[in-house]
Amino acid sequence: MRVQSSDTFAGFSAKVVRDCMRQLGGRTGGWSPGDFGNFFSITRKQANNVVKELSRLGLIERRESVWGTTVKGNALASARFTRPVSRSVAQRHLDGLLERAQSINANPDYLYVVAKLILFGSFLRPEVDPVGDVDIAYELKSRPMSPEEFERRRREKDEATTRRFANIVERYGWPQTEVVRALTNRSRVLSLTTTDDGILERVPTKVIYLYSPN
Repeated sequence: MRVQSSDTFAGFSAKVVRDCMRQLGGRTGGWSPGDFGNFFSITRKQANNVVKELSRLGLIERRESVWGTTVKGNALASARFTRPVSRSVAQRHLDGLLERAQSINANPDYLYVVAKLILFGSFLRPEVDPVGDVDIAYELKSRPMSPEEFERRRREKDEATTRRFANIVERYGWPQTEVVRALTNRSRVLSLTTTDDGILERVPTKVIYLYSPN
């Protein structure tokens, strides 16, 4: 979904409403008007008006006695407020991502392979041009090896790097982080998340890459 940081919804900034959609979309039980009131720090009467306006805008919908996000609301939840680019530019970034995924998987120096890439968001709609970004969900899998071999190679990689890590979690997670960094290649057009992101259950998706080992 393409929005600007200066946009407003129901009297609140787009960023605030985006955060609301993210929290609401991740809650299985939905929200009551009181929950909206707590989120926006407003009165119950004001919350009722906000609910009506968000419903009118197509961002939320009633589900029995509570409210949940719509497809449009889920799209807002994933918005990054990036500068729009043409579909042709976005396609070049997507093509580069796919090429890098193949290169990573062909390079045994990486301890993880890119197992799956799923496209979602505005780029799936041909009529949208320009697009805000290219939304991609990725799944990584470790290369086939014993736990002992994996740990040995992880330590070797750890000793070889000159990077400074903030904590032990960051250090142990580096083999995955370096794959994700290689995938994005500092692209400001690509927006990556993992395949366990709940947004994928609520929006249209398309698998664009599956790893097939030789």
